[in-house]
Amino acid sequence: MKRTLMILALICLLASTAFAGFKEFNTAYIAKDYATALAEVDKVITDGTASVTDKANAYLYKGYCYYMLKQFETAIPEFQKVLSDYSRERRLCVKAQLYIGDCYKLLKQFDEAILELQKVSTDYPKERTLGAVSYRHIGYCHECLNNDAKSQEAYIKVLADYPDVLGTVKLVFDKVNFFLLSEEEAITILKTVRRATPVPLPKILGEKNLDGTPTEKAKQAQATLDFLGKVGGEIGKLD
Repeated sequence: MKRTLMILALICLLASTAFAGFKEFNTAYIAKDYATALAEVDKVITDGTASVTDKANAYLYKGYCYYMLKQFETAIPEFQKVLSDYSRERRLCVKAQLYIGDCYKLLKQFDEAILELQKVSTDYPKERTLGAVSYRHIGYCHECLNNDAKSQEAYIKVLADYPDVLGTVKLVFDKVNFFLLSEEEAITILKTVRRATPVPLPKILGEKNLDGTPTEKAKQAQATLDFLGKVGGEIGKLD
């Protein structure tokens, strides 16, 4: 799933950069031919006519390639290059910052990962989606360090501060022990999540493919409806 989302993000970014003309990069990346993809980004890095944004993208994509190769120690300097040399490209910097933290997490350097992941929300407070993701990773790192109180704090932060980031909220919801909170705090958070979660339209829930099976959109709508039921169940336990 993570690789699919990364590919979709890359396709969107490629349309607005010098990469739009480099079909080889896009084709190679999707085909997992990272050696060719890396060669293509290096062309942009060494191209004197490439714009600042294009070069920042090139270092970001280079980091992505090493990340997908699980060469996390090699990926980190590429992401750091985006931060150090292209700090005005904030849309790219916040992604680089998140991946630096994720690389340290995957290297099991959890304390360093937490420090880097915290910068996503402190340095880029307007980036809500990635802010929520960063706290999910922070919670996981604290779990690995057997710091249950801190992991709960991070997961609760996702629900309380980013209730509209539904994908991440769903991922952390079952990890939260609401009985560690006061009844008032828990109910407030749960009701905030419920208000922020859009109720699926019956029309969408009833969508079918030609073979009579639910469409992907209908499946997602049903999953959201099930999640709302789960939230309501937790509220019922506390009320």
